[in-house]
Amino acid sequence: MLTNNELALNLIESAALTRLTVRHEFFAMGTRFNFIAVNPPKDAFAILEARTRELESKWTRFNANSELMQLNFAQGQECKISPEVAMLISEMINGYQFTDGSFNPSVLPALARRGFVTEDQSINDHVTVSEMQTGNLNDIAFDDDRQTVKLPVGMMLDAG
Repeated sequence: MLTNNELALNLIESAALTRLTVRHEFFAMGTRFNFIAVNPPKDAFAILEARTRELESKWTRFNANSELMQLNFAQGQECKISPEVAMLISEMINGYQFTDGSFNPSVLPALARRGFVTEDQSINDHVTVSEMQTGNLNDIAFDDDRQTVKLPVGMMLDAG
């Protein structure tokens, strides 16, 4: 026969009132990621971290082989892109249009000229976006259906 305490614990557990909150932190994309979940499935954090690192490998400007940098190097040539890079470019254009150009990820050439060539943000803390020459993201030839992009010659994008 179960005691009243044991019965209460069984009821709580069966009602899913006992919850385990788990936190997972890691560094990627130049920032600290914090995932918090209640009763996460097995391997949930490993899957989330792996996906984050996969996106970082496609979106980073700090690796010449990333898909974004290959697009930047294409200079006026149409490039086939992955769904993840298509989503990134689409959201860059949406942000640019929504803010009337205040959000402009085409600052990469200006950042590089100012010496911001590593992931160490402190190198370029003194530079403001208003000092940077930017391109017009409306000039990007983006075909979401075909998943191709053609940047204007001279334009380079930075997902950061």
